Amino acid sequence: MGISLDSYLSEANRFLAVLGHASHALVSLHEKELAKYGISSAEAGVLFIIQAIQLSSGRYATPTDISRHSIRRVHSVSELLSRMEKKGLIIRTKNAEKGKRIAVSITEKGQQIYALTARDETVIAQIINVLSKDERTELLNHLQKLTVYAIKHFKSTAPPYLSL
Repeated sequence: MGISLDSYLSEANRFLAVLGHASHALVSLHEKELAKYGISSAEAGVLFIIQAIQLSSGRYATPTDISRHSIRRVHSVSELLSRMEKKGLIIRTKNAEKGKRIAVSITEKGQQIYALTARDETVIAQIINVLSKDERTELLNHLQKLTVYAIKHFKSTAPPYLSL
């Protein structure tokens, strides 16, 4: 029988602990699924963001776009993009028209991995399916609301998909 720490935690700390544990468990499983493709969860997320920007706006993503959509600092995104470029997943090119602006595009190898990983989330799908469709929708709405509020509280910019 385990030790319960619930009575020692404030509601906010208990919430943070449960949310952190759930997030860690899901991301760990996602990382395990992605390992067969040689990419991390963060790299899969960047491929998704680049693809979404290209499909929705018809333009290449920039490191700033990726930073905003992933809620990561630009220098962290630059390091991540460097690793992805070394793996042959993306290409960064300087945009001559926009000065220092860098355009990020997905290579053929990156496209192939994106296509495989975008549909290969069997373990995560199984786990979230313990909730009904309505429960999943409600949970997602609540998490988005908390994320938007937290981002606004710290005077950052929420990615467009979180705007409620």
